[in-house]
Amino acid sequence: MRCRIHHPLKTLAFISRLEDVSRPVPDQLYKPFWRIPHVLSLDVPLVAMAWLYIFTKTWRVDYHPWEAYLVLIIFSWIISITARWMDAMLLVRRNQPLNAQDQFLLRYHPFLKWFAVLLFLLGAGITIAYMSLAIYGYLLVVGVLIGGFLGLTMMTDPESNEIPYLKNCLAGLSFACGTAIFAHVYLPATNVYEMFATREFLCFVVLVILNITAIDLWKKSFNLTDEPSRVFSDMSLTLPLTLLAVAVVYFSIKDDVSATRPFYYSILISCAMLYAINRIHEKFSLETLSIMANAALLTPCIIYLAYIRTGLP
Repeated sequence: MRCRIHHPLKTLAFISRLEDVSRPVPDQLYKPFWRIPHVLSLDVPLVAMAWLYIFTKTWRVDYHPWEAYLVLIIFSWIISITARWMDAMLLVRRNQPLNAQDQFLLRYHPFLKWFAVLLFLLGAGITIAYMSLAIYGYLLVVGVLIGGFLGLTMMTDPESNEIPYLKNCLAGLSFACGTAIFAHVYLPATNVYEMFATREFLCFVVLVILNITAIDLWKKSFNLTDEPSRVFSDMSLTLPLTLLAVAVVYFSIKDDVSATRPFYYSILISCAMLYAINRIHEKFSLETLSIMANAALLTPCIIYLAYIRTGLP
């Protein structure tokens, strides 16, 4: 059995890098104030909670306890912060620059680790005590997807110019599935495979995948110098967004009872916002673009609330 021996200078450099991260983070990293949810990794739970509400109303779930929202918030935050911490550690090992979120995660990692463990125990306890027994069949599928996503995260270089399409697909599918199951599980006589076949779920999966991939495409475009490559990168996002928009318009027209039209309108608004961001992404930093991309998923939920209150078809 071969034992790998690390070079002492490399080890010292890695320790020095971690010590630099552990120093106090300047106040400027948390300004302006709207960056705070992103730095604290609260953006993913907020988006998940908002779209869970939309799924609940779209599928007309009669009984939906508050525990479903709490469990979703807990586990989505744990998974999000774990994946981002893994990316930050890869950046440290490669001596690459860190953004505000990476510095925060590495500086407070000991506290966040134990806090995540306590939240996991709380979420598991709520699931066992209050959730429907049918949730375990759903969670098994979600667990496999999340395991594959975290495994690919460990093997993917966050600073690579290659677009990790497989990782993004697993991330989008995991997030969409993890969000929708907490609404679909309360529908009578249904299972996870029926959820996979619904148009609403499939549209949401594609939207989330495009949202995640957009960040990688924008990061890659900053390093492109020739015009053909930049145009190809732009079309790599514009074309799928257009196809998704056409699909949701078609599905909304085919909906005779108008039950799912607000859902499709929300997807359409998200597509329009991502398209608008894509047109002007060169004017913003990558961290700001990440916040804007999450806002593109969150803003339609606010419009959805206003829309369903009007009673319009």
